[in-house]
Amino acid sequence: MAVRWKVTAAPLGLSIKLPWAIREYYLAQLINQTVPGGVVGDAARAVRARHRADLASAAMSVMLERLAGQTAVFTIGLIGFMIALVWPGGISWPGWVWQTVLFGASGLLIAAGLLLKLRYVLVLIPVRALIDAVV
Repeated sequence: MAVRWKVTAAPLGLSIKLPWAIREYYLAQLINQTVPGGVVGDAARAVRARHRADLASAAMSVMLERLAGQTAVFTIGLIGFMIALVWPGGISWPGWVWQTVLFGASGLLIAAGLLLKLRYVLVLIPVRALIDAVV
């Protein structure tokens, strides 16, 4: 997970050494688990990483790392669900549920295609402007 942060931070201009990334990542996880809200540790991680680049790049690297983690969890869950759909005797639901699932999956595929086409940079430009306005 710290490696994921190191990889997502590199294109944004943050050179993070792996031992430092591991320390900061697990410290942020500890804070996220103990403080209500679950994002205070990540915000502190971005603030502590601002010395390696500007605060906007540090915050974007943390957000991209969190987004990559959520995407991985969702993808693994979706793959498991799809395997359960085709597995013999896996899931026996009424027809309307199948239609809803297929409609939702096709909508997700279309949304993913649009996001890939727009690239993540266009989505993060307003975030960078917001962070620059706050700082």
